[in-house]
Amino acid sequence: MKKKNKKEKYYRIYVGNTLFMFIYKTGNFFRNIYWKIFKKEYASAYKKYKNDLLNVKRLQKNFIKISKSQNRKIKNFSDVPLFYYRFNSKTISIKIRFLNLPKEINYENFLETIVITSNLKVIEKIFKDGFYYVELGLLADNIPEKVFIDNSSDKLNIPIATSFGKIIYWNIKSVPHALFTGSTGSGKTTFVKYVLSNILRYYEVNCIDGKSIDYIKYSDYFKKYESVLNKENCISMIKEFNDEMIGRFTYLQEIKEDNIYDKNIYQPKFLMIDEYTSFIESLDKKTKAEILNLIGNIARLGRAVGMILILLMQRPDTTFLSGEIRNNFLLRVVLGPNGNEIYRMMFDTTDDFENNMKIGQGYARVGGKQYIISVPYVKSIELS
Repeated sequence: MKKKNKKEKYYRIYVGNTLFMFIYKTGNFFRNIYWKIFKKEYASAYKKYKNDLLNVKRLQKNFIKISKSQNRKIKNFSDVPLFYYRFNSKTISIKIRFLNLPKEINYENFLETIVITSNLKVIEKIFKDGFYYVELGLLADNIPEKVFIDNSSDKLNIPIATSFGKIIYWNIKSVPHALFTGSTGSGKTTFVKYVLSNILRYYEVNCIDGKSIDYIKYSDYFKKYESVLNKENCISMIKEFNDEMIGRFTYLQEIKEDNIYDKNIYQPKFLMIDEYTSFIESLDKKTKAEILNLIGNIARLGRAVGMILILLMQRPDTTFLSGEIRNNFLLRVVLGPNGNEIYRMMFDTTDDFENNMKIGQGYARVGGKQYIISVPYVKSIELS
């Protein structure tokens, strides 16, 4: 960590009442003008790091919000966590002191949240004089470092993402059906390629390609592949998947078993529908009702017999996925920047969600656990 000097002195990040913040922001305004006139290289560095500094400030506000919700007293500035920053052309440094939560784990959790929601990587970190000093640098690009395919022998636990450097797993036995949401450019396709890389090595997947181009390159990897342009074939695929599910139930009844897993009776099988909402909207009224009924049937019954749905959509509208059906999707992922409405649709609440997620970042709820996630970067579906 570099020693503090006049050129790189620390500046306080404040969160306060309206009058104080007006004075504070006015001071910042004139300071920025001074930098632009007399310290152009400093102004340039500030511009580069401005968004990440704002992100730290948002997280500071969120920390105060959480403290209040947990009945921790925050009455004035002396109760607010202390946040300072400095920067040069290559790095940004922050120093933090939590007054109410001074344990090291709280500093680590806060730092990890900064890293996963920004374009920064940790260069150095150290405790000194009661403060947690962290030096951060910009990543070369906005794509998280690649996490290679997990070669675990436990086939029921599918790696889906990373959270603070740890792989998050989807247990397909206890957490049936997946719902993935993200707007165009959110990193959803890259995310799905990573998930499919881990599923296809063990299991059969039927794919309905909603854009007709995202998965055509990998059509041979799937048990069955259909472009949404071939509407009748897509409808037949869903019907056949439902029929196979019913057939599995019939056999389990004959042999008096209640699931496929305990005795390895059947292998799990997946049906992935990309751009699910658009596909449903393209159907006539009668066919739409029929398909919605089949999807609901699979969502309710598929768990015990290993018939698993993966639905991809930009907006989880209840018109196409009712709340009762959606409750069967115990893996839910929202990628990229989103508004409160999307979080409410996916997680039934807007609490504890930031609207500043970047491409390839988001939130996942796996069963009853919630994570901030980062998408491992894969250029293509990799089966070896």
